[in-house]
Amino acid sequence: MYRWKPWERRVEQSDQDEGTSDVQMQRQRKGKAPVTSSSHAEEEEDEVAGWKQVLSKVEALQQSQETLQVTVFDMGQQLHTIQKNHERMEWKWMKYFHKQNIEFTLSPPGSPEA
Repeated sequence: MYRWKPWERRVEQSDQDEGTSDVQMQRQRKGKAPVTSSSHAEEEEDEVAGWKQVLSKVEALQQSQETLQVTVFDMGQQLHTIQKNHERMEWKWMKYFHKQNIEFTLSPPGSPEA
């Protein structure tokens, strides 16, 4: 049978003591120890600052999204204008060729132009 040496026993006992005192300390911290108002206020300030940061990021994202939407809308309008102008140009050329008695017809598949 193994017999504890005096110093081993002492270490074991002190460990147990520390364990119980730790639990007691935690209980005091959680339940009994009053939360000081200053640290609580600081915590709230930190939290508010954190949320403000998040909100500013969200705002920046929304603004960039709006900018992007406006840009896309502008591009769409420009494209529409280009298409309209293209149709007008096409119409002008067709009229011109018609006046000149030049007609555009699709070449038959066997012809050298095809």
